[in-house]
Amino acid sequence: MSESLTLGRREFLRAGLFGSALLAGGAGVASLSGCSAPMSAADGYLHLRPADLELLTPLVPVILAGALPNGEADVQRALKRLDTLFDSPSRGSREALFKLYDVLQLGAFRWWVMDAWAHPASLSSEQIDQGMAKWSRKQNSFARLAFNGLCQPLTMAWYTDPEIAKTTGYPGPPRKVNA
Repeated sequence: MSESLTLGRREFLRAGLFGSALLAGGAGVASLSGCSAPMSAADGYLHLRPADLELLTPLVPVILAGALPNGEADVQRALKRLDTLFDSPSRGSREALFKLYDVLQLGAFRWWVMDAWAHPASLSSEQIDQGMAKWSRKQNSFARLAFNGLCQPLTMAWYTDPEIAKTTGYPGPPRKVNA
């Protein structure tokens, strides 16, 4: 191994300091420019923020296609169930999902995964469906992880509703027993 390819202790510390300053500066600019979502929950919700509701509302009918017989009422019910689901996982898991929702607020990320720069609220159901289909076929492991992180909690929240579970022929979610 040649000497020019090794990273000394001082260079490593400088790189870490520069990277930390860059990340802190980017976070500061994002918060000052209004790019970051507020951390307070929306009215009537425990965890979901207003920006999350705006993002997820048009996605729910596409993700849960065919499972929402009551239309808009079921979309709101699914979002409430998702919010309730967020009340039980560890704080780290919940924060990771909120980071995903935050990155989905960025047009560049949506363009990369869904081929749609526009916010889902301004897209038709067909455009969202096509974008989600493209996203589900991505070969990039991060894109697949993000897709699953968006779809699986919502699907799990919907089908763990005891009334909804009964309509599928499933007797319902297992009951939590406190020992």
